[in-house]
Amino acid sequence: MAESSVLNSLKNIIAHMSYALDEGVWIKKSNYKPKIKYVSPEGPSSVKIDEAQGAILNSILSEAQEIKQSLGVVVCDLHKCTKLLGKLSTDMTSLQAQISLIQKEGVKSFNLVLKQVDSIAARVKVLDNKLVVAIQNSYSSVMTQA
Repeated sequence: MAESSVLNSLKNIIAHMSYALDEGVWIKKSNYKPKIKYVSPEGPSSVKIDEAQGAILNSILSEAQEIKQSLGVVVCDLHKCTKLLGKLSTDMTSLQAQISLIQKEGVKSFNLVLKQVDSIAARVKVLDNKLVVAIQNSYSSVMTQA
């Protein structure tokens, strides 16, 4: 009893692994071809369609073709959008790099202007000191002569 349940369990496990038991031999299901073909007891049947049903079927088929063509256009447009987005992403990366470069150049230029202003302020201070000394000397010399 236990042996048959183990065999059934193994058969189920192997069947779940894409294998089928055919005449005592395990065959991969992709290679498995059943030997019995289904035959309808009534034999092959044919469906009779009148003109009205034929017209409806033709209109459905033409609408299906139009839908297929529309979907083809949509798929093509989606491919174009995907390519455009990829190009846009590349362009955005390039634009960000250029903006970063411009920003760095702006900071360098601003720092250079600050240095020049500091240099001018220092020279003005020196000139201012020289002017004060010259005025004091002139005042002193005028006062000593008077």
